Amino acid sequence: MLIFEGVSKSFGEHQVLIHCSFHLPAGQVWALVGPNGAGKTTTLRLAAGLLEPTSGKVWLDGHDVHTERDKVRPLIGFCPDAPFAYEFLTGREFLYFIGRLWKLPAAVVEERVEKVLCELNLEQAINRPIREYSRGMRQKLGFVVAVLHQPRLLLLDEPFTAVDAESERVMRKLLLDFVHKGGSVLFATHNMNLVEKLAVRCLRIQDGRIEVEETVARVRAEEEAGGEGDVC
Repeated sequence: MLIFEGVSKSFGEHQVLIHCSFHLPAGQVWALVGPNGAGKTTTLRLAAGLLEPTSGKVWLDGHDVHTERDKVRPLIGFCPDAPFAYEFLTGREFLYFIGRLWKLPAAVVEERVEKVLCELNLEQAINRPIREYSRGMRQKLGFVVAVLHQPRLLLLDEPFTAVDAESERVMRKLLLDFVHKGGSVLFATHNMNLVEKLAVRCLRIQDGRIEVEETVARVRAEEEAGGEGDVC
C-alpha cells in the first residue's frame, strides 16, 4: 500500500531522514515511534504528500505520491496532532463542508457522520461552534474528518491526545474495523501501551534512519530507555 524507497528529507542543512525504505502492506496497522525530533511527523507528511522528499520516492497503491497527487489524494486520510478546523463553523457544518470538498452527497455525509457521533460522544457538541470545543473534542472531530471520505490509508499523528478513555476505545475499534476491510494505518505515538494494543509492527526512527521492527516489546524497551530532542 505505502512504499518509501530510499527517501531522504532535509530542511536546509538539517537532515531529518536519511535514505529510508519500508513497505506497509494493505490491511495492517503500523506504529511510528522514536524520540522527539526523530522525524515521525515529517515521515507522515511525506506519506501524505504535504512535503516532498529531498531524494527518493514515496509510492501509494502504485502511484507516485508527489507527481500523481490527483490520484493519490482521495486514497489518504490524514489527521495531524492539532487538527485544523474553521472555528466559526459548527462541527456539523464543518463536516458537511469537508464532505462537499470530497464531492460527497449530503445524504452520504449525514449517514457517515451519524454512525460515529454517538459512539464518540459528540452528539451534544456537533451543533456548537468549534471554537467552544475542548482539545479532546477537536481531536475526535479531526479523526472523523480523516475517515469521512473512506480512504484506503490513514495517517495519524498522536491520534488520541487528550481523548477520554471511552472515546479512545471506540476509535481503536473503528481503526480495527477499517483495517479488517483492507485499509492500512500508520500512526505516530509516544504511547507504547497504544502501540501494543493496535500495531502489528513498528517503524522505529533513530538518527534519521527508519528500521522495521517486528517485536513491539523490543521497541518498547528501547523507547523507554531513550532520550528526547527537538520536535520535527
